[in-house]
Amino acid sequence: MILVWVVLMNPVFSQVQPEPFQNIPPKKLHISASCVFGQLVQFDLKDGVVIYHQVDTNKRTRDKSVHPSPEAWAKFVNRLNEAKLYCWSPEYKIMALDGGDWSITIAVGAHEFYSHGDNAYPKDGAEYLTAKEISPSRPFMLIWKAACDLVQEDPGNYPLK
Repeated sequence: MILVWVVLMNPVFSQVQPEPFQNIPPKKLHISASCVFGQLVQFDLKDGVVIYHQVDTNKRTRDKSVHPSPEAWAKFVNRLNEAKLYCWSPEYKIMALDGGDWSITIAVGAHEFYSHGDNAYPKDGAEYLTAKEISPSRPFMLIWKAACDLVQEDPGNYPLK
């Protein structure tokens, strides 16, 4: 009986394991990245339409709206799961004077998720940990490329590379 109590009360044993996202279109989506030089790229979902907004270093803006197909959404959600977004921590942070920040908010089915970073990204293979490099990690770039694919944009427009 004591062993059962110890196992159930131990946070390591009592934590619920995160599960991958269902392969259905999101109900909510916001992905953004910005840097100290004023560049900004963001993706927002409104009424089934993904709105892409970009601001370059000269403060020129570019907007685009796309209604992704069911196949495009399926590919997007598969990439979220490949990047193990469901395992990411709510926050990644490395103290640096330059660089930038990013955030991801998504709701798929009953699964709602938020994560953001300041000069830091999830570590490849241990996504709940912060990568030591301040450049975008493979898991983060999987998400970024998936979002760019939704709106047929070049992932090279990422402001924090």
